[in-house]
Amino acid sequence: MFFNAVMPQFEAMTLSALGQRNHDYGRIRMWGSIGFLIVAGSYGWLLDRLGNDAFVWLTLPWLLLTVAASWLHRGDRPLPALVSDVPRQALWRRPGVRRLLLVAMLMQLGFGPFYVFFTLHLQAQGHDGFAVGLLWAIGVLCEILMFWQAPRLVQRFGAQRLMTACLVATALRWVMVALLGGSFAWMALAQTGHALSFAAFHAGCMRRMAELFPERRDMAAAQGMLYGFSGGIGGVTGAGIAAVGWQHGGGHLAFLLGAAVAVMALLMHVVPVRALRPQAAA
Repeated sequence: MFFNAVMPQFEAMTLSALGQRNHDYGRIRMWGSIGFLIVAGSYGWLLDRLGNDAFVWLTLPWLLLTVAASWLHRGDRPLPALVSDVPRQALWRRPGVRRLLLVAMLMQLGFGPFYVFFTLHLQAQGHDGFAVGLLWAIGVLCEILMFWQAPRLVQRFGAQRLMTACLVATALRWVMVALLGGSFAWMALAQTGHALSFAAFHAGCMRRMAELFPERRDMAAAQGMLYGFSGGIGGVTGAGIAAVGWQHGGGHLAFLLGAAVAVMALLMHVVPVRALRPQAAA
């Protein structure tokens, strides 16, 4: 609950601090991935030796370090321009905003099987714990490398084309996981797709947000809308759909449903708006 309340504000602060250098967002976000990799690679080993009851005590130091990092900025004063009196409905009606929100929501919805059932799917396909952990590590390492390179890609290709490539790669990735889950080599290749599915797509979304909301005073509300649609509606709905797919067809059906949703997001992203509107009667 608190994480989802804080993250939109943190994203808005980051983009505001970057200003015209918003394409450098990925190199800041990369450090979150490094933190994830450190914890994912060490806590399994620690809990095996200290027991699961030590989890809370192992987590508290990181939370205290977060408080310490925030404390360094306790004297910062928000700029008056960050206080917005623009109705949220006005932000929603800006050209391109609703399409971006829907694409982000569908992308997150398609990730439902991955977040909930990827490990179970790999275990059902015969992979042991070491292989599963290694596959997760491959995904995070590729994510980190992509966040580092994302500024160059965003500047060279633009957010729209980069996001298109990400959606295509994501649909192919989920099909691969659904049909070739028993092969470690294919799963390792699929996990390299996390660089596009997550890192590059997220960097592209942040660039589009900066383009759609250049006024710093609107960024916090805009980020709140984005998180509400993607992590909120998309995340919860995606987990529910993944559960239904898993119950009726296991990982095969769950990940094929994820691929179908990624294709829907791709169509929403690339099909011109006029083609989506119903034609008026002659």
